[in-house]
Amino acid sequence: PEVCTFCNESFDKAASYRRHMASHLSVELHQCVECHKLFNNNRQLNFHMKIH
Repeated sequence: PEVCTFCNESFDKAASYRRHMASHLSVELHQCVECHKLFNNNRQLNFHMKIH
């Protein structure tokens, strides 16, 4: 499990942890509408979308 270094909340799923950390860091994440995987930028998401 991943643990938030800001508030000590723990997460079993990496995607949930990344989404939570983004809320602390004001980072914009891009999420696939098909599988809900998260990406740091739109370019990575667009590349990923080619598999669907």
